[in-house]
Amino acid sequence: MYLIRKLLADSGYDSSEIKQLLRDIGIKPVIASNGRGHYKSATPKDKDYSKRWAIERNNSLMKEYYNLNDVKVKGIKAVLIHCLLCYNSMLVASIGKYLLGYKKYRSVC
Repeated sequence: MYLIRKLLADSGYDSSEIKQLLRDIGIKPVIASNGRGHYKSATPKDKDYSKRWAIERNNSLMKEYYNLNDVKVKGIKAVLIHCLLCYNSMLVASIGKYLLGYKKYRSVC
């Protein structure tokens, strides 16, 4: 059983192969439709889809401040560990800023 129940993604991940793979492993795909000029693009009606902006913002911060655009380790396990350590660092920094009374504790810098 996977802990991930849904995958929120933009239209860049709109392919039947990706959606079927996710369904096969028990994950509900919540992916925007890309019309690709043939039909109208559509946003999913799922209530959680609007939370995607927070994920996108975190990924952008990780690329900018934690150098995730240029990972120097090889292998999926090593990259996963590297990413998790980066997210943990970001979380610890936010908690520390909150405890110290900073008003912008959600900001990395």
